[in-house]
Amino acid sequence: MSVEQGVSGRIAGQSEVRQGFWLENLCFPPASSGPPAVLALDMFDRPGDAVRRLCEQVQIAHASSVIPLGMADVVAQARDRRVGAIAALHRGEPCGFVLDLPSGARLHWEIRPVPYLLIRPVA
Repeated sequence: MSVEQGVSGRIAGQSEVRQGFWLENLCFPPASSGPPAVLALDMFDRPGDAVRRLCEQVQIAHASSVIPLGMADVVAQARDRRVGAIAALHRGEPCGFVLDLPSGARLHWEIRPVPYLLIRPVA
């Protein structure tokens, strides 16, 4: 599909709709304590890259003591479930990871397949 805008010829290019993978990382405070905090938002072209980033964020949260050190098995679970998560994304299904912290807060990661519009300038 071609996109052109005639206003002074400033925008002209090629566009296409692509499948992307939207990663959200939110922290929900303990019940009734307010809205969730957005920790990270990312878009990826490949499901494996999105799942890899989710696992990295879980590892970073663990290393920085957001996830208590006694919960190391949780980090391993995120890593061990990568293949199933990638398969779900290839099928067009969302996947995610939720972790309840001792403080009552909840860390939430979710990856959703989403279409997006890629626009390339014409040389």
